[in-house]
Formats: sequence, structure tokens, C-alpha cells
Amino acid sequence: EQYDMLTSEDIELIFDLPENIEENMLHKNAIKMTNLKDFIDEIKSGKEELTFEIIDEIEEEGSIRIIGETAENIYYKKKYYDFALREKGDFLSLRQIGSYQVHKINKKTLEKTFIRNVHGDIEVKTNLNRAYTVTPQNKVIKIQDFDTDETIYTYKKRYIGKAQEEVIEFANDEYLVIGLESTESLKTMRYMIVDAFTDEIIIIGSDVLLLQDYLFIV
Repeated sequence: EQYDMLTSEDIELIFDLPENIEENMLHKNAIKMTNLKDFIDEIKSGKEELTFEIIDEIEEEGSIRIIGETAENIYYKKKYYDFALREKGDFLSLRQIGSYQVHKINKKTLEKTFIRNVHGDIEVKTNLNRAYTVTPQNKVIKIQDFDTDETIYTYKKRYIGKAQEEVIEFANDEYLVIGLESTESLKTMRYMIVDAFTDEIIIIGSDVLLLQDYLFIV
């Protein structure tokens, strides 16, 4: 449930707390870690408030959400609510309105690194190799490494005027999962797998699932 909350959209749920649950026991816009053995031992012992080390937190001023992970890092976004930034009123806070911060955590050392602020509707995605951004243009879609800004792939649109094409995933830097939304009056969504090395269409289907190194399409 906590993982679902971390990766959900920027929506907070308000609910009445069950009996014996205090507000300070709840997860509050933070990334925490604990040793798995200690976690299991505390659960077995019936401890009500588990022990965590806080890696980053924002509390009521905004939200923290996991973006995804690579083989080495976990990426997350940290967004301050616009009204909180306006209340602060200083120059640096006002510059952050309409943007969010992207950080990464090294899985081995748990070292946290701030990468940069992201403005507008730019979406950051991950695969096992890297974090990347997808930038649609008139005739192409550019995929760039988020950490270095290097363009790693340029996809040439095939169905201009016939369907909207969207990069859903760039699996292992090898396969593109392209969403195709028909521009006709009866809109339908289909998915296309493209080999990034040969630029050939492998298959088109009505649904797709990416699970680690495996792609399922129907």
C-alpha cells in the first residue's frame, strides 16, 4: 500500500484514522528505509511504530513520488505546492513555481543526489539502464538521457495525420513501446513494438505489459 501511494498521482487521501492509529504513525511525504531483518523482527514483536531512517521528506509543503528505478538508482520527484512557494515569497522559491525537483538514490550506498528542476509537462521515465525524457516534435520524438541531456534515440513518426504516436516505454534501450491513438471519430488505442536498432516494427497489439526484461502484447 505504501508503494502504491508513493507511485500514485499527486493526490492525497483524507480519511478518519482507525482506533489505536496516531497521525505520527502514518507515512507523510517522505522516503524512508529500514533493514529488512529489523523490519520483520519489529513486525513479529508487535511494535506499533516501526523504525525508519528518513532519506528525504517534504511533509505538508508538497509531495514526493517515486518515478522509477534503474539497475543502480531509484529516481523520485519532489514537488512543493505552488501556494507554499508563494507563501515563502523569496526569489528561489518563486522560481520553483510550476516545476518539480528530481533526485536519485544510489541503491548500494543510499546516497541522495539532486539532479535538477524540471519545468512544464516534461515527463521523466526509467528503464534498467537510465532515466530519460521523451520530447514529441512535429515529425519525430526525441529520447534524451535525463542525467546527461544526450539524445540517445530519435523516433521518426510513421502515422502523421492518421494517429497520435506516443512513446510509452524505451525498454532496455532496445525496444520502443509506441502508443497509437486513432484520430478518427471512433478513437481506439493500439500499441506497437519497434526495434530501436533496426527501426523495424516487430508487432502491433491492443494491449502491452512490460515486466522487467519481458514484454507481453496481445
